[in-house]
Amino acid sequence: MSWMQKLYETYEVCTGNESIPGVDELCPVGYSVQNAHIEVVIDQNGNFRRASLIDNREAKTLIPVTEKSLTGRTSGIAPHSLCDSLQYCAGDYSRYAGDRESYFDLCRFTDREFTEHNFNPITLINLILKEIQETEKKSLSKQKCIRWLNLLLVLANTERFPEIQTRIHYNRGVLEQKYPDECPSNSSSYLLQLERWNRSSFSHNKVKAIYTYVSKKALVEDLIKHNLLAVKDGKLAIVEKTDKKEKVKVFASKNDKNPLFMYSKDLHPIFKLLTADDKGIKSQGKVFVRWKVESNDTLCAETWKDPTLFEKWAEYSGSLGTVKGFCYITGENETDIAQKHPSKLRSGRDGAKLISSNDLSGFTFLGRFKSVNEAASVSCVVTQKAHSALRWLIGRKQAFRSGDQVFVSWATTGKPIPDPCANSWDFLGNEFQINNTPTPQIGDVGQSFAHRFNTKLAGYKANISDTEDIVVMGLDSATPGRMAITFYRELTGSEFLERVEKWHSNLSWYQNYGKVKNDKKSAIIFEGAPSPRDIAKCAYGSKVEGKNGIKLLNATVERLLPSIVDGRPVPRDLVEQCVRRVSNRVGLEPWEFEKCLGITCSLFKGFYNGRGYSMALEEERTSRDYLYGRLLALADQIEFKALQLANEKRGTTASRLMQRFSDRPFSTWKNIAEALKPYKDRIRAKYPGLLDGYEELLDLIHSKILAANYITDTRLTGEYLLGYHCQRQWFREHKREKGQWVLKSANDVANQETDLEE
Repeated sequence: MSWMQKLYETYEVCTGNESIPGVDELCPVGYSVQNAHIEVVIDQNGNFRRASLIDNREAKTLIPVTEKSLTGRTSGIAPHSLCDSLQYCAGDYSRYAGDRESYFDLCRFTDREFTEHNFNPITLINLILKEIQETEKKSLSKQKCIRWLNLLLVLANTERFPEIQTRIHYNRGVLEQKYPDECPSNSSSYLLQLERWNRSSFSHNKVKAIYTYVSKKALVEDLIKHNLLAVKDGKLAIVEKTDKKEKVKVFASKNDKNPLFMYSKDLHPIFKLLTADDKGIKSQGKVFVRWKVESNDTLCAETWKDPTLFEKWAEYSGSLGTVKGFCYITGENETDIAQKHPSKLRSGRDGAKLISSNDLSGFTFLGRFKSVNEAASVSCVVTQKAHSALRWLIGRKQAFRSGDQVFVSWATTGKPIPDPCANSWDFLGNEFQINNTPTPQIGDVGQSFAHRFNTKLAGYKANISDTEDIVVMGLDSATPGRMAITFYRELTGSEFLERVEKWHSNLSWYQNYGKVKNDKKSAIIFEGAPSPRDIAKCAYGSKVEGKNGIKLLNATVERLLPSIVDGRPVPRDLVEQCVRRVSNRVGLEPWEFEKCLGITCSLFKGFYNGRGYSMALEEERTSRDYLYGRLLALADQIEFKALQLANEKRGTTASRLMQRFSDRPFSTWKNIAEALKPYKDRIRAKYPGLLDGYEELLDLIHSKILAANYITDTRLTGEYLLGYHCQRQWFREHKREKGQWVLKSANDVANQETDLEE
């Protein structure tokens, strides 16, 4: 449970610290943030005044919540305490809802209620029968007991309460007060829950006004009168996506025989605020309402901003009966123990939980523990603060997200730290990113990257102490209701920064990520390490795209994270997979080849870090694979230059035979060399001095290969890509002048012909 302790510490340290960006989104205990759609204004006597739609920029609303509504709303009916959706807080919703159920005053007994409270319904029945002097029941199934109790709610006090809904509401309340130890408390009725708060000594003027208004059961009617809701055939309209992107289906219920088909742009404005469910349906029952209570006594009409209302809710929620026990996190005894734990960690529709024990009849914990609290005993305050902190951390831009997978890293003090899942371009930021135009570099170009990287890292080191607590945590869910911690590390500030530095330094290489999407004139070119996501796409290409590829992408990222955080080597199979894929140049788009080539060189250099590879061309390196890579780049350059002179645009022989060359370099080179003859003649006819320069390089590399007897056809390793990439980069930075290869000037870079000698 150390992860929860670290999150709890983060919440305690960050709350109220205005220097931390977005810290105001950390919810107080007993509260949650929801996006509201409609704002309803009433007076202090509970009379309707006006209502309006809420702009998305102002939709975030702080609302009081119960433990159940915060933690169990996705798997059951659980109204919030004050602000809620129409399906909960509108008493007249059932009149307009078509075939959808209203939760406004849902007072019937359910099997779940008795199970959660560990009550036996037959005991409650016998207590009632004993009071009315009737024979007790000895054997009755649980389901029959619940049906009997629900029938009692409907039939009792018929003469006194002629309206069915009011009678059920009243009778359920009577049973709860008479038999508190055997009758589970109703947590499914919005009205009854609000009534309890209003009836308590912790009530508030705003609570009283809202209770008075909702008891009139006219909310939907008032909103329809003000044209804030869409109606079809006297019912609230429902919208469903169709096969045609621009058109949607509008209907009142599932049995609607005359649905309408409309363009999305012509829909009522309320549907633009709603989010479709997994089936593509937008229901107005999900419209979230927040309240404003205007009175002469206070200047603050907003319920989500009133500190006096916050205090009353805290006092009331603290007075509710809870289970006492020992908290594993704080070590406190006789504290309020959470029976349920929050969900919605990754998004508002996320129903997966890190701590869950709703299976009381299976083997979630049975066989090891007698009760849930023996397995995990955490106080209500701690679990709400910890989950609120995690939700806040995931919501920040730094968290890596891919489908259901999330990796989040943070300092418990809230100080900014580098993102371990970012590539060097994102890590360095705009002020440290190099120009998108290649410029000549003398010596090892890695030195320029190291300078920029160390400058950026120095800023983090100055802000983060060596003993700072840093946490890296990975989350994923295999099912909609269960979430697992797939990766967890606790490090000191010095350890974390050292390993991030090691990753970016060991894997630093010249990267060309191609054109920027929204700016075709700019390109992302940098020196540094790729991100885990980039590596996964380089290794598997389109296999990691779409719904079917997300699992492979997530699994690859998860495998790479220990290489960053723990300093382990990159998995060798990933390195070899990248080498194989980039060698198949004809199977890649030109921009994709350039990107994958840089990433693959990064991986190979990092995996064999002890060999001391440099980003600049190493003319003294005489290893077989490196020399063959240089040779391939030279052949590619000769043919490319000849095609350029003839204004032809097509692939070179070296690029087409690259995969075959990596498998059988010596025999394939004979074919490539033979194909170069006409291209050499073309260059000789116009620029003989340039061809002499190419011939000199060919002779130099050939002599080194022959001297070392590298005339075998064994398969090349990824090292040949380093030689190939460095030699290509060398050609971009040099030109032939007066019988010698010289470094280009800055003005020469933009000129494609500057390496040609007259």
